[in-house]
Amino acid sequence: MEKVKITDLGGGAKVILNKGWEATLEDDKKNSITRLVNITGMQWVVKQVDVTQIKYAKIGGKLYKVEIEKNNSCVVCSPSKFVEIKAPTVIGERLNPTGRKLLKESLINENLDYIINLGLEQIEGGADILNVNVGLPDIDEKKMMPKVIKEMQSVMDVPLQVDSSNIEALEQGLRYYNGKTIANSVNGKEESLNAILPIVKKYGACIVGLTLDEKGIPST
Repeated sequence: MEKVKITDLGGGAKVILNKGWEATLEDDKKNSITRLVNITGMQWVVKQVDVTQIKYAKIGGKLYKVEIEKNNSCVVCSPSKFVEIKAPTVIGERLNPTGRKLLKESLINENLDYIINLGLEQIEGGADILNVNVGLPDIDEKKMMPKVIKEMQSVMDVPLQVDSSNIEALEQGLRYYNGKTIANSVNGKEESLNAILPIVKKYGACIVGLTLDEKGIPST
């Protein structure tokens, strides 16, 4: 049986598919784990799966034995696009209501069109990843975070970064995000580490680490 290589992204897999092709990833008993369909024409199709369970791949109607390649670099992805973070990467930070009256109003009124347009403007400006923060005292952030993420992912293909100081809202964002995302953020305080790291591990996300702890910001 011929072999095919699948790259382990740490919480996801990377498979080469031609446009219009389908792939079914299977375990050692040939039970289906997930089905991929490349309808976009992009070379790489990325899907969040338990890579350790993949033994076979049925691609284009042909069965292959899978070899797993480990990728130790930092990679985030949406369902159709991945970004490998190995050099300075542009993250759009305008989706944050702090000091932004129109964005605050759009979140309170659930005007998601304004939010989508703000995201698209940042992509056109060169953003590789979009940061998503919906923190306002006037809204239910736990409810709003997944709603905004799902709406954005239905329109745009860039990976998103989930940004919240509300632990429940952060977890909801990680749970409903389709792909591998970044949690923003954790710091060196024991309280922060104990609250954030288990959630990040659970959902296989990357994380932004802030260089401060109970003693403050280091001098160097």
